[in-house]
Amino acid sequence: MDEIKLDACPFCGGTKLKVEKKSRPFGRTGLDIPVNNVSCSVRCNRCYARGPIASGRVLAYSIRGLPQPSWSATISELNEQAKTMWNQRAK
Repeated sequence: MDEIKLDACPFCGGTKLKVEKKSRPFGRTGLDIPVNNVSCSVRCNRCYARGPIASGRVLAYSIRGLPQPSWSATISELNEQAKTMWNQRAK
């Protein structure tokens, strides 16, 4: 997968951008695997503007041989969603 290049900040034109990740416990699966609610958003390090939030439930770890549940996401998927939403804003 190609890395998504972030557009400059629409407010200050800054190019020092980063994807911030926040995580908090959500619960456990039937197999007693911890589940976290993770949210990702792009933030400008110059003016602190923040883009839309991509959030989802992420398993703390996976067990080899078991398929990923349909309701779960990965942190990399959420990062890519946040970057895509940042780039799709009104220009």
